[in-house]
Amino acid sequence: MINKEISYIQDHLQEITSKDLQSALSTFSNPEALITSLLNAIGFDKVVEDRGADFIRYHAIVQATRVELIEFAKATRTISGNAVADIGKAFTIVMAIEGELSDLLSYPADSRMRAVNLFLTKTGISVEFYKKILSNWKKFG
Repeated sequence: MINKEISYIQDHLQEITSKDLQSALSTFSNPEALITSLLNAIGFDKVVEDRGADFIRYHAIVQATRVELIEFAKATRTISGNAVADIGKAFTIVMAIEGELSDLLSYPADSRMRAVNLFLTKTGISVEFYKKILSNWKKFG
C-alpha cells in the first residue's frame, strides 16, 4: 500500500541535511508530511489532523480511544506531545534506512546484521523498535 506522505519524503529526502528531527522540520518543504510519515512508520495507520490557525494537532484512534500524539506549531515549526521521543527515534531510523543502511541488501546476512547492530548500539534504539519502523516504512513506502 502506497502512502503519499512516505513517498513524498522518499522523493524529497535530499532536502533533509540534518540528522536531527527538529532541524529537519525547520527546513523541510513539507513538515506536515514528515510528521505524518513518521507517525505511520511507528504504526499509527490512520493519523487525524486537527488544524488551527497556529498549530496542527495529530491524533489517532486506538481501540476506540483518541490518543493525542503531536502538536506542530506552524510559526516556530516545533513539535511537542506524547510521541515526540518516538518520532525522533523513527526519524533517526528512517534517515539510516534511506541513507547509510540502504546498501546493506547487497551485503551477506552476517555483515548486514553487524552493521544494523552497530547502528542500534550507537543510537540506543531497540531492535524491536527498529524492526517495527523498518517494516512499516517498507509496507507503506
